Amino acid sequence: MGEEYRDSARQWRGYALLLLVLLVIFIVGFAVMIIYYEIVRRPKCAVCHREIDTERHILGAPGRSLFRDLTENETRAVGHYLYSDKTFNFTKKRFASNFCYLYNIELLLPNKTSALEFLDSLDSPEPPREVRVVLFRGDKSPPVVEEYAVGPLNNIEYHRLIASAPYRFRPMSSIENRGVRKLMKQVDFTLKFVLEETFEASFFHCDSQCLTLDYYTPVSPAVSGRNERLVWYWAHYNVEFPVLNPVDFFILFNLEGPDPRKYQIERLRFMGQEYRTPEELLEAYLSGNVILTPVPFPVDPKMFPFNEVPQPLLRLRSPKMVEPDGHRYSVNQGRIQYMEWDFHFRMSATTGPQLLDVRHRNKRIVYELSLQEIAASASGHQPWLRYSNMVFSGMLLGKHAKSLIPSVDCPVHATFIPVTTLQEGTTNTVITPRAFCVFEHDSGFPLRRQSSDKSFSGLSDISLTLRSILSLHSNEFIIDFVFRLNGALETRASFTGFPMGTFHMPQELRYGFRLRENFIAPVRQFSFHFKVDLDINGKDNRFESIDIEPHSVYTSDWSENDDDIFHQLKIRRNLRVTEQEGTIQNTSESYYLFHNDKVKTQYKEPSAYLVQLIGTGARQLLAPGLGNEPSITWSRYSLAVTKNKPTETRSSSIYSMWDSQKPVVSFQNYIDDNENIIDEDLVAWVTLRTYSVPSMESLPVSQTAGNVQLFILSPFNFYKEDPSLNSRDALDIETPGSAKEYNINNHGITKAFMCSVEYDVKDEKSLIKNETITANNKMFEDDTH
Repeated sequence: MGEEYRDSARQWRGYALLLLVLLVIFIVGFAVMIIYYEIVRRPKCAVCHREIDTERHILGAPGRSLFRDLTENETRAVGHYLYSDKTFNFTKKRFASNFCYLYNIELLLPNKTSALEFLDSLDSPEPPREVRVVLFRGDKSPPVVEEYAVGPLNNIEYHRLIASAPYRFRPMSSIENRGVRKLMKQVDFTLKFVLEETFEASFFHCDSQCLTLDYYTPVSPAVSGRNERLVWYWAHYNVEFPVLNPVDFFILFNLEGPDPRKYQIERLRFMGQEYRTPEELLEAYLSGNVILTPVPFPVDPKMFPFNEVPQPLLRLRSPKMVEPDGHRYSVNQGRIQYMEWDFHFRMSATTGPQLLDVRHRNKRIVYELSLQEIAASASGHQPWLRYSNMVFSGMLLGKHAKSLIPSVDCPVHATFIPVTTLQEGTTNTVITPRAFCVFEHDSGFPLRRQSSDKSFSGLSDISLTLRSILSLHSNEFIIDFVFRLNGALETRASFTGFPMGTFHMPQELRYGFRLRENFIAPVRQFSFHFKVDLDINGKDNRFESIDIEPHSVYTSDWSENDDDIFHQLKIRRNLRVTEQEGTIQNTSESYYLFHNDKVKTQYKEPSAYLVQLIGTGARQLLAPGLGNEPSITWSRYSLAVTKNKPTETRSSSIYSMWDSQKPVVSFQNYIDDNENIIDEDLVAWVTLRTYSVPSMESLPVSQTAGNVQLFILSPFNFYKEDPSLNSRDALDIETPGSAKEYNINNHGITKAFMCSVEYDVKDEKSLIKNETITANNKMFEDDTH
């Protein structure tokens, strides 16, 4: 019996061993089959492999030198020239009082006439490269802000004054920040235990429980009625989201004059009451005359923990875009070429992103398309909200361009482009590594399609986007220029960022909503202004609107009822003759055409470009001529068309946060002179406007969804057919016979591909860095003493 059992056991062990061998053979064979089909037979997908860098693109034609930003050698040469010329009274101490202070240097574009002569003629000389230098002349009496043109940069020989402004209209600078900091040390020394007992925090020597004074409201002379420079500063807890954690402590500073030692505190607001000096507040506190409600320091500074149930439940990654054959555009020295588009771009330190010499099918459509200004107006019972009319070019828009984060701000496959600006007060260069990104994008939405029982033809909306993001005063402004295959150019502005608010007080409820225990956020208005210098078939253009109107007709010619009326629509062409006729406020029922009257279609219709105003529906509700509104008179119009003049290059200025009593640049003056705009070089000025009413869903950061405004330049009888008809990205399908038979035309480009290789992000830290790089020039070292 035992022997039989042992034989049976050996037999089963043999079977098990045989099955094991067969299983191993099966696994090995299956693995070989996978390797064969996935690696050997599968199409190579190395083209899907990408690295995040700035030069992974085909090499196109280089950009024209007259549009290129300053080189380090050029800025160094400007510095040598300025500091060696005794006229400017410079000192090596960067923050010396009552001396000349170098606020900004940036490229000064040549006038349009000289630039076009150079661009359009082989034998015309290049205009001299110049810079615009902004100086705070504290050494003059009275002090003044002066702007100079300095050049030519290849051998600097001259400077000429091109603008000036009263000293109190100067933009905010490091000089004032240092002066305010010194005053705050005195405030903190006097009120330290008051602040700690009330807010469990102070400004200096506070370890991890600190207050900060990062946000301010300029109070212009037009509002205060005083010819002085007044600024309200707001206090917040210095935690991850300071603007969402305000305290009831505000200080009004008088920053008049060029000497920070003469700055003064005008008023303090503490727990609902006002005081003239810190000492007065201290005395009231010690005598028990302050109505005190202590505010605890935030327990969790982040305040917004990650949702307990993250989505998706499984760790499945989001969809990603790929370029199966690499970039189909080129970026070379500030010039981008894409399909039939060709244009230059740059970042103005003052006004932000610019497009220059924009061509489609080698025809110039736009000479300049540039952001001019961003304005944000808040409302409130207290003066720091009521007068919070921020006109952001006073903070230098381009210098607030942030490094873009791959996979969030832009697709990973985008090309990232650095921008170089100058550190305030020096000629040291500051490099923002990824200030621009450019990428091709398939929206997944058809640009055009048509179908019938036997055919289909369609093209996905594929476009190229040039993007930058400006971070200003708790806001993130996203500016896009989108180039489409049909010859349309879209300009898009949107915003996100922290909702601006204040410490909760019952009087503020008429202006907004209470979102947290001590935080209320009011309604705000955001306005973006753009310059669009159109050249449609040359410079001599006309502007006309196509107005859509109701039209009633009697139907007696076919109806049995003689009195029947049928209602339909008609168009009325309205040629605008003067600049005042060229202003548009209500845009809902009109199209706007720019064309050269000498160039028409074969049917004698204007060969034009159409301006479609899509994000301009919100009306300007601020009363004209009152308060700070005179600084932003451009916002009165959704569209204004003026004659191009060398003296009207900008619609705003760096002084606009302060100069509403007497604007240095008044856009309304461009309209009031009422010049002829028929067959002239025309400029369209476009305002995009929206309102923001924060809600709890705006915490901690508002979303871009619903906050996008745009306008589009589109060909209108400019081409004989749709320019996108020649796109290889189109797909045509015909069914000549049976419904099971197909003739597919992919125009030489397969619409299918396989790719399993991930994008190669070598260093994940590179995705979250948002730094700037400063190259020091020892000749102009910062004197911090």
